Amino acid sequence: MATTEKEAIVKTLTREEVQSRIDEKKPINLIEASNKEDFDKAHLPGAFRMTADEAKAGAQHRLQDKNAEVIAYCGGNGCDASTKLATELESQGYSNVSVFKGGKAEWNEAGFPTENGNKAATANSPSDGTPFGDNRQTQR
Repeated sequence: MATTEKEAIVKTLTREEVQSRIDEKKPINLIEASNKEDFDKAHLPGAFRMTADEAKAGAQHRLQDKNAEVIAYCGGNGCDASTKLATELESQGYSNVSVFKGGKAEWNEAGFPTENGNKAATANSPSDGTPFGDNRQTQR
């Protein structure tokens, strides 16, 4: 698939940059651009799920602050769903959007922990109200 000019300007982050933001408990919106089944099997700590089509239908319901940091990811380098999501969010005026191109595949290869189920239900805080990094259901 050809990359459009708009998609080519989406900022990318490395695995180390994403891990640093999570470890430092920076306020981020970490979004997996995948289907519910894949998300429920395993996702990055603190992430929630949204596709580009879902963002078109109402990103503002999950992402009220258009200046907040948003990091989109998907399965890995062969997946373009995160870039599509980031491009859609930018078209809606979100100003701090990045893509972690290595995605879940690179994260898992590094042996970093993931969560399973729907533990992180809302943007900016897990469903139990604790800051990211605390009381997470993780697997290795």
